[in-house]
Amino acid sequence: MSSVGLLVIATGRYLDFAEDLLGDLDRLVDPSEVVVNLFTDAPAETVASLGRRHAVGIRALPVPELRWPEASLYRYELFSRAAGRIAGDVLVYLDADLRLRRDLTGLLRPDDWPGGLAAVRHPGFYRRRQVRPRGTWETRRASRAYVPPWRRRRYVCGGVWMGTRDAVLSTSERLAARVREDTAAGVTARWHDESHWNWWVAHNRVGLLDPDWCWVPDYAWLDHLDPIVVAVDKGDFQREPTRREALRDVVRAEGAAEGDE
Repeated sequence: MSSVGLLVIATGRYLDFAEDLLGDLDRLVDPSEVVVNLFTDAPAETVASLGRRHAVGIRALPVPELRWPEASLYRYELFSRAAGRIAGDVLVYLDADLRLRRDLTGLLRPDDWPGGLAAVRHPGFYRRRQVRPRGTWETRRASRAYVPPWRRRRYVCGGVWMGTRDAVLSTSERLAARVREDTAAGVTARWHDESHWNWWVAHNRVGLLDPDWCWVPDYAWLDHLDPIVVAVDKGDFQREPTRREALRDVVRAEGAAEGDE
């Protein structure tokens, strides 16, 4: 089968969540079929220690010390910049704070996904009988993530999405450019990467997967699903702010990318 590359961003304290995810991969997947493309600001010796503790392969991709919301907002930028170093024929983006319940490798069917991409219907807005559109699309026309009302059909989550290598990387490049346009205009999309991803899904055909790919334990309306990926309760976890220097590094790189176009 094609090799599977996971895209995981684990900066700051999110590396602790990522280690739990790596443990799940050790138990559930064939390590010869999966590599984790780990976007992290952790020191090289920390990443090397991770590699010694886990069977699944880890490809470390250093990034600035981004935290929330910048690690979310600029993730397409990170993927685009690292495109030549990312491993995997089929790429799956997973939030670092997710856990695996089942082996996902045999469930990836990119040949069946329009455009080679698949999105996951958002667990909070999913219903077996969809009587009306539900979701939190970007509603401000000033943002490049804006979705007009007539295109708001199926709201998808930003925490899990996937596709062929070419489809994921070309889509990331397109979305990164739209985020740069927002940044230049002083606009931040309502839900950052998720808003821009929903713009893409609203305007392009993709495969739509049920939220067994992003299952939430206390959502009773998901009880009929057999979870593959689970959203975990982070407890009293507090997000860390992004350092100004790290943010300047990203914005400076965005400016250089715009100058190259």
